[in-house]
Amino acid sequence: MDSAPSLAELARAADELLDTGAFPDDPPTIFRASARPVRRLGFALAPTADVADRARDEGWDAVFLHRPWGAETLNLPDDAGILCSHAAFDARLTLGANPHLAAALGMTGVEPFGEHRGRPVGMIGDAQPSGAASWHARLVAEFGGVEEVRGGGSVGSSCLAHPEGPPPPGPLPRSAGEGENSEADGDPRVAENGVALPVGGPTIHRIAVVGAMTDALVRAAAEKGAGLYITGQLRAPARRAIDETGIVAVAIGHERSEEHGLALLAALLAVRFPGLHVDAPGTARQNVRPIPIPPYTR
Repeated sequence: MDSAPSLAELARAADELLDTGAFPDDPPTIFRASARPVRRLGFALAPTADVADRARDEGWDAVFLHRPWGAETLNLPDDAGILCSHAAFDARLTLGANPHLAAALGMTGVEPFGEHRGRPVGMIGDAQPSGAASWHARLVAEFGGVEEVRGGGSVGSSCLAHPEGPPPPGPLPRSAGEGENSEADGDPRVAENGVALPVGGPTIHRIAVVGAMTDALVRAAAEKGAGLYITGQLRAPARRAIDETGIVAVAIGHERSEEHGLALLAALLAVRFPGLHVDAPGTARQNVRPIPIPPYTR
């Protein structure tokens, strides 16, 4: 039987996977030290009361928190440890320069995109040519849903997703100025999981995944040939750029993308430590293998 890793061993593995040294403003990876061997590791976004309950009920030896602030008051067992990562986690395992997501989306020729404090805020690369509806289906399969879609040449194509499933059958929502008597076959969108999507537009063969959204970033992605801009949340100041460039912008949802990252980190640590049992929210990750990560340019 594989021996259980120590909290320090898990912290070193997380530091390597996330390149935490590039984020000196983050708190230390070991937020609360413990000598207890870690056989069961839980994952959560923040130190809410239910995290302590789950830790006790499920026998967690330690917990990884994305946002650890307030964890000092978390009512964990006395010898349970706490690991954490904030900015490094966001950059490496959510909607930034995330090589694991690039592989999952079939991206090739991936390049860093955008910059903040000398670090990329995203990535851009080629992908298998597909229409917007196909890309939407792929993102729903990867993340378990999406929050909002806008662009692709159709006016007012922004519509909230329904993570619990598609809405009851009925007419598609109409765009501003669209006549009341429009034929369904003439509507330039198709509804999948409650999100209105443009159809009949150009094939998307290049995509950008970016952990931020500004007018300048959207225009830069379009200038580099991206037909799809994947981010956490759609920002109002960037809407004009979306509409003018014709790029399709998809918001995964802030919390959904973070939970996806937690599940990915859990799977990567489970690969590194076969005797470790992990318990993370979000989309189940299987057949995950470590991918070499180039260091940030400092």
